Amino acid sequence: MIGNDVNWFVAAIVGIYGLLAGSFVTAFTWRFKHKKNWISDRSRCDACKHILAPRDLVPVLSWV
Repeated sequence: MIGNDVNWFVAAIVGIYGLLAGSFVTAFTWRFKHKKNWISDRSRCDACKHILAPRDLVPVLSWV
């Protein structure tokens, strides 16, 4: 029983890290392509150019 619980926990942790890494790579690639500073530039809405808050940058949760 414990082995099955550990598998779910490991899968959840790996999934969370995968979402974070994917989000970072996507933002980095977009900024690199548009010659933006990937360290100091803030994320913005493409439509209205509003600066996104940290809560808006959490993968999947911000979408929900």
